[in-house]
Amino acid sequence: MGQVQLVRRPRRWDQPLAGDPLRQDLVDQILCLPVLSGIDARDFPDDLSLRDIITNDSRILKFTRGDILYRKGSFGTSLYTILSGSVRGLLTSEGEDALKRHEATTWKSPLHNWFRRSSAKAGGTEPRLNKTDRLVAKYPTLQLGSNGIFGELEALTRSARTATVFADTDNTLLLEIRWPGIRDLRHWSDAFRNYVDGLYRQRALENGLRQCPLFDRIDPETLKIVAESSHFKSFGRFGWTHDFKRAGNGAPDAGHEPVILEQGDYLDDVLVIGAGFARLSETFNRGEQTVGYLERGAVFGLTEFLQSRRNKSPRCALHSLRAIGYLDAIAIPMKVFEAVLLPALPHAGRFRPSIAEQCLNGAGTPGPMLDFSLDNRFINGTRAMVIDRDRCVNCDDCVRACAATHDNIPRFVRHGPTHNNLIIANACMHCIDPVCLIDCPTGAIHRNSDTGSVVIDDATCVGCGTCSAACPYGNIQMEEVRNSDGAFHIGEDGAHVLRATKCDFCVTQSGGPACQRACPHDALIRVDIKDSRTLADWLKHAR
Repeated sequence: MGQVQLVRRPRRWDQPLAGDPLRQDLVDQILCLPVLSGIDARDFPDDLSLRDIITNDSRILKFTRGDILYRKGSFGTSLYTILSGSVRGLLTSEGEDALKRHEATTWKSPLHNWFRRSSAKAGGTEPRLNKTDRLVAKYPTLQLGSNGIFGELEALTRSARTATVFADTDNTLLLEIRWPGIRDLRHWSDAFRNYVDGLYRQRALENGLRQCPLFDRIDPETLKIVAESSHFKSFGRFGWTHDFKRAGNGAPDAGHEPVILEQGDYLDDVLVIGAGFARLSETFNRGEQTVGYLERGAVFGLTEFLQSRRNKSPRCALHSLRAIGYLDAIAIPMKVFEAVLLPALPHAGRFRPSIAEQCLNGAGTPGPMLDFSLDNRFINGTRAMVIDRDRCVNCDDCVRACAATHDNIPRFVRHGPTHNNLIIANACMHCIDPVCLIDCPTGAIHRNSDTGSVVIDDATCVGCGTCSAACPYGNIQMEEVRNSDGAFHIGEDGAHVLRATKCDFCVTQSGGPACQRACPHDALIRVDIKDSRTLADWLKHAR
């Protein structure tokens, strides 16, 4: 145990995105691109120069017509600029469905499907899309040509890709910039930040409308008209975790739940949630009680619009609305909604408030569990570890199974906030909005592109601890690194080398998370807290 091994600490650019640093003549050409040409290299510090960022955090990719760059629902935080050729993105769910049907008929055998996916992953791109002309002719698409930029929506919101994008021409060349580079460019260059953020706000309008289930069947031209008349609103901060930690868990306040609308306020707009979460509350006695929440794709103000239209009464908010951390919303003027969208909605003549109520997630009978989930931000997690203390016998089989799967180091702590008989254990919840990703200097902590699980690449983790400090739930720990003989790694400064560690949802295990499989009394479940039906069924089954 007293043995040590002297090692060189991992550094920011030990592994450039392209494998090797880009050639400097290519860097010169890249810096002349419109998206980068306005950047002043003098704004960057000496140890984080503009050239170093482009040299190490970007790469050039080549595609043939029909090659799929990424799919809707996959995860990635890179931004792309088109150097030559063009790309297309599918704009409607009908196009996505047609793509799936085409692939299902093209590849008959499950073995072929497995081989196709494996080959695509090994090569870094998806397989080629056949019959591209037919898909483009039949379904709405968006084409981007040289110097076009895409991917900024997902990069800035850490969310799933909103459309399938494929190469539209042979010899399509793209410049990819990964998230750490994007973050540093935005931080040090006002010109780059304003350029990319302006593009984000512009595209978030149409994209947010397309992603709203209520408008899923509205044609792109109608949505474009609506987007031109609407405006984009943001509340709170992307890096909300620090405000949340300072304020502490508990009742909402102006520090980490900014007020958007108060109950009784007159409504000029219908709000479509583009990103983030919002709390719905109503007056109760002399205070307020939570009645539900809204998330991406939900609508606020629709019930008020319908009731006002039916009763010829003022359009006043039935609930108060607060941003939980941060929120992006699209404000559609009521007049535009009534004149343009309402006639295009299916069965508009039979439109009832119940349709609006379907957009209220978690709405219904308010209760302590709802407040507990919102106050602690557990609605952000998709795979929380919930333990039923009435069934748990403290055998620690779950901890041992986790340790056995991860080099004898368990990646969770069997303690955490409690509600009645339930413990929300300190295990990574693989959040919808993983704020731990924001400040990682190397991108070592990232989403698995297929599953969305938040994982850490040990080879590129520099042990800085920024992800651990950013996690709102304290679910990332810093561990001292050892070699196979148990000797501690010691860096050049004589200090122990640290590495971030957390639950990876047993991403390499085909049977799923070892902790849940090992529990002999079904006292542990990995679940999306928002999935109240699954949670209730699990609790009911145990009784």
